[in-house]
Amino acid sequence: MPAFEAPQWQDGETSVYVVTRNDSALYRSVLTLEFDEEMGGETGTVPASPIPTLVATNVVEPISSTEWFFDSVQAVLRRDDLSPVRTYQSIETDVSEFDLAARYSPGRVQIEKQTIDGSVDEELRLPRRFHSYDMVQTWLRSVPLVSGTSFRDNLVVPSEFRTVPVKFLVLGTKLITTKIGDIMCREIVLILPTHEVRFWYELAQPHRFVGLSDSQNNTQMVLESFRPSRADSLPPK
Repeated sequence: MPAFEAPQWQDGETSVYVVTRNDSALYRSVLTLEFDEEMGGETGTVPASPIPTLVATNVVEPISSTEWFFDSVQAVLRRDDLSPVRTYQSIETDVSEFDLAARYSPGRVQIEKQTIDGSVDEELRLPRRFHSYDMVQTWLRSVPLVSGTSFRDNLVVPSEFRTVPVKFLVLGTKLITTKIGDIMCREIVLILPTHEVRFWYELAQPHRFVGLSDSQNNTQMVLESFRPSRADSLPPK
């Protein structure tokens, strides 16, 4: 596993993406990053120091008003070691809706899914090495963008109450055309048991997530606009 290093992400930065399938623009995704802190557990009688966290909120809605779809995911991870803290997802369509919460603790994750039919609550034991599937596009900004870098991991998929073994591989550079200009990126491939997804990250800091391509589903996601904010002042670990 390579050494990961938090990028110079910014408190309040907002990225907007357009999701296309079969060359038709279907959805708009708005991703906002915010800094926060959480109190850890107590050590003896002395309260632990606050834990710096990154809150990534992603809201996906259809571009066309004729379709009703709403998907909101809030993923919280530690800014010091990039480990997941919790995720919360809410999905609504014209035929169904559900809420999904996952709370991480050492060696396990507690997942609760609520639908109109009731709720399901289950605890999963986790392998030594893992990350949350909901945090992948943000967390990968910390991967060394060195061609040939590869590593294995396990992704927690809360909606399916399971973990999936995966492999990541850093490829060469790729120039991605966006509405805010051409951006030179490094391509990272997520190799799943059934297919591959290619992610594009800006070579220069703050290593923005520029987009992705899922050829199996004929789907692409590309950056449409970006609003920067205040840089992270957290000292390197």
